Amino acid sequence: MREKKKTVSYVATGNIRIQFIIQKNGYIMSREWFESRSLLEMKMILDKVDGIEVTGEHSDALCELLKRTRETEKNKSLCIDCLIRLDELSSESSWFRNVFEESGKSDFVWKDLESFTEVCQSIPSKKAPYLFDITLSVKDADWLTDLAVMLPLRFMASAEKAMKAREIDEKLLIEKVEKLFEKQDVYCDHILWLWKSNSQNKKKFITSSIIFKTLSREISGEYTKARAKLATTIEKKEKFLKELLEGDSAKIKVFLKLLKLYRRTSKLNEMKVKTALIKLFPEYSNETTKKITKTIKAYPRLTSIASYEQRRKEWRDINEKEIPQNSKDIGVARERGDLRENAEYKAAKERQSLLAERSAILGEELSKISTTAFADIKVAKKVVLGSSVTFEVDGEEKTHHIMGVWDSNPHKNILSCDTPLAKVLNGLTKGVKFTHPNGKKGKILKITKLPKKIAKEADTSNE
Repeated sequence: MREKKKTVSYVATGNIRIQFIIQKNGYIMSREWFESRSLLEMKMILDKVDGIEVTGEHSDALCELLKRTRETEKNKSLCIDCLIRLDELSSESSWFRNVFEESGKSDFVWKDLESFTEVCQSIPSKKAPYLFDITLSVKDADWLTDLAVMLPLRFMASAEKAMKAREIDEKLLIEKVEKLFEKQDVYCDHILWLWKSNSQNKKKFITSSIIFKTLSREISGEYTKARAKLATTIEKKEKFLKELLEGDSAKIKVFLKLLKLYRRTSKLNEMKVKTALIKLFPEYSNETTKKITKTIKAYPRLTSIASYEQRRKEWRDINEKEIPQNSKDIGVARERGDLRENAEYKAAKERQSLLAERSAILGEELSKISTTAFADIKVAKKVVLGSSVTFEVDGEEKTHHIMGVWDSNPHKNILSCDTPLAKVLNGLTKGVKFTHPNGKKGKILKITKLPKKIAKEADTSNE
């Protein structure tokens, strides 16, 4: 006997809820959202609903559904979709806390901050406030603000919106952002958010030094949007520059020096910024437009034998060991079946791309950089590659060793010639005053050859 076909349809029942109708073998069953047998079925029903009223019976049903749901990435995504939709449809969200406490599934969604940041970045901006509203119910405002400062700008705004709806003071989020400024560990997102906030300390934290340092920070993904927005803000928003510099001659001079110093890495249009400065502070037009007639020759593109061979070893290992092993891993993973659901195959293919990219970058760098023997470099009166410089800043003496492009060791005060400080010191002589990249005034006290131990380590092959 032929089995009757299964059909699925939706029947609206007013403006509040909907029934899920399944007809199979002549039998008809109707279900509402809280009667769903799976998260997928719940999502399908909720997508057709205009509004819901949650009772204790409904929250108990969701609790039981969560208890029997397997903790997979696919189910986590479905769970979050359902939670967001439930928060959209219901008038309040305090009931979510009881659901997750009783089901013991809180860690399924909110395991830790790091993993939840990945979850958030897959959520559309208009949905984020609902997810953060639920987070406030299941976790608390302290947890949400810790999360917000780890996310791009749009999520910080969504967290602020969710807190405002609960009448939670913005001050908590401001304090978390200000702590990042104290640690000098900020992104352009934090600068833009703090500038628009009600912080009483924004002028203290948002300085020319932190702006240029942050604009030059290596970033990727969605964080590049905030960098572009900050650059545009500096170039076009007169209010931003006016509040930053306050017409103060010293601040304007520091800003101009940093603009020149970070010319290649800050992503700013130097001409647009200078035009904006002249418009705002015409009395400093000479300072803004003056040309420096004396040019200092840049450091040569050299590095130590040790650092060069370290990069070359990495390049060889990638091409002779890691890429061949990756090819084997791909082959093994391919033999295990359906590639669409094969996590090992996807991971191996992603690693293949990363290895190829890294190999290409290293190969190009190795072709452009040459080695030098630092023990043989002669140091006279000027700061050059291979010299040790002692200077004074704010009454404190410091000594740094200027070395090659790939040579850097903060513990030994070894500076790569590509760092902002090394570029500032380049070509200076004893007694010359300069402006440190942090904006403070300094003076050159002594210039010598590198210590023998440091030069020997740099000139020694590790292969």
